[in-house]
Order: sequence, then C-alpha cells, then structure tokens
Amino acid sequence: MKAQETRRPVTGLILAGGKSRRFGSDKAWAEFHGRTLLQWVADGVAAACSEVLIVHAAGQLLPPIQVPVPVRCVQDEFEEMGPLAGLITGFPHIQHEYCVSASVDVPLLQPGVVRRIAERAVGHDVAVPYVGGFRQPLIAGYRPATCLAPFRRSLLGGDRRILAAYAGLNVTEVTEDDLLDMDRDLRSFKNANRPDALQELSGILCGTPVEGENSSLDRV
Repeated sequence: MKAQETRRPVTGLILAGGKSRRFGSDKAWAEFHGRTLLQWVADGVAAACSEVLIVHAAGQLLPPIQVPVPVRCVQDEFEEMGPLAGLITGFPHIQHEYCVSASVDVPLLQPGVVRRIAERAVGHDVAVPYVGGFRQPLIAGYRPATCLAPFRRSLLGGDRRILAAYAGLNVTEVTEDDLLDMDRDLRSFKNANRPDALQELSGILCGTPVEGENSSLDRV
C-alpha cells in the first residue's frame, strides 16, 4: 500500500513552542542524524495524517521542513503556559474531526503509532496512550470540538496539566499491547529533554541502546 493511501483525514498537531530550558536551546532546530527534530516529527505525523499544523511560540523562528502534505503554522496565543496552551491554540485551526498531537522532541515517532491512536480516537473525545505506567498526553488523539472548551476552562482556572483537563470527557486508553505491532520497542515515546538524551535516541535508532533515564515522556 502506498504511503498516501494510509494517511487518514486527521491533522498532525506538532507542539514546537516552549523554552526548552533543560535542553538549553530551541529543540525544533536540534540536529539528529542529519535532520532537525522538527523535520523528524513532521515526517512521522505526515506519513499518517493528511495535514500538519505546528504551534510555535511568539517570536520563534522554525526551521524549514519538507513533507508531502499541507503544513500550517500558528502562534501560541498564550506565553509560556505549557503544552496544554499549545493544544488550546491549535484546536480551532484543526480542519478534521480529530487530531493526533506530538511534541517536537520525539524524533522516533512511528507513523503506525499515529495511525493507531487516530483509529482508537474515533467515537471518543480523547485517545491517550498508557505507556510505561503513565498516560502520555503529548502523543494522543483529540476531538477539538469537544476538548477545546474544557481544556480552556482548566488552563484559565489555573491548572496547566493536560490530564486534569480530561475531567468529564470521554477518554479511552491506548495500551502498550495495542501499540507493539506498530512500534515493538515503543520508541515513539522516547523524548529528548536534554542534549545528551540524543545519544540514547541515536543508540535506539542504530540498534545499540545506551543506558539512560530517558524512558518516557514528561508527566503532564
């Protein structure tokens, strides 16, 4: 089956903003095996989605990317309010019923994982992977029409946690077993919070895992 035939009418929502304090520089521009992290993540979502929407911080210059689907960029309407704010900013611009989000620091994101999350989201407000003993809301499926209002209420009410914003929504979990046929070592959920984490990711990519603590996404 050709790649374009496996894309779903879903938006890939990339959260590229943030200060990247632990990383020390803009993650979107970080080089990893000849490509920027933004290009890696864009490749992962574009292979499974029919469009890509990138949320960036005010004044943030993004590196150029090339993917075979339309790409749009929107500026985060909040300043330094975290990934929940990025989702809220992106939701009104989604052109499909569902989107699958991804942070800019997961270069090993597999298109199959994106497709599986999109499939599981149908009929629900949220499809969130449960990996490594935790829900992983940064790589998750969302129905913007039903998530936008409660997410905004949560943020404006002072709670920036994405998981807290799920209260009252129809949430389904995507288990590890449901993802292993798409990503046998769940590398999609390995992120780069620090520059040295790229060494671990490189080891995974090349088949020589490196000892490290970077076992899953941040808890948000």
